[in-house]
Amino acid sequence: MLNFTYQIGDSLYINVTNRCNADCVFCDRKGEAMIKGYNLKMKRSEEPEAQVYIDEIGDPTKYKEIVFCGYGEPTIRFDVVKEVAKYIKDKGGQTRINTDGHGNHINKRDITPELKGLIDTVSISLNSVDPDQYAKLMRVDPQMHGEMIDFTRKAKKYTKVVMSIVGLNEVDSEKAKRFVTEEVGVDFRERAYF
Repeated sequence: MLNFTYQIGDSLYINVTNRCNADCVFCDRKGEAMIKGYNLKMKRSEEPEAQVYIDEIGDPTKYKEIVFCGYGEPTIRFDVVKEVAKYIKDKGGQTRINTDGHGNHINKRDITPELKGLIDTVSISLNSVDPDQYAKLMRVDPQMHGEMIDFTRKAKKYTKVVMSIVGLNEVDSEKAKRFVTEEVGVDFRERAYF
């Protein structure tokens, strides 16, 4: 059974889309797309409207936070994200979006001002400070690294931003941490590779 929302710990996750502009080497989007027993594999024709998510959320204060995240890039359906986030915030809930930071490129405009008041935390996948390594890991053009950094710098004006890397041996986590905290000026997190 396909899950549109799924709970892990005390957080509820919103499976927005399986579509993505990247094709990360560590992502199972094109495989089983399962996480902790939840089936997140979704065709474009199965992507629900905002009201489906809202109905499944119910009272958002039951959760520590509600996270827009699945096996895809949520900013591809940014209007749906905003509609659901508005419901969550109006009802007193906390929101986070997990993104590759390509939202401005995808939407062909600066979407960062629209995060204000709707998204409490933006978690951006840095993956690597080196544009070429980034491009190889995510299977995107190296210029997308600059797009992601630009998005991060703009987003931090409107909301809390955390940049993350996946704990891979070939990625220098100390260098990434210094870059994130000292040069970009946002929080840093290393995620376990699973």
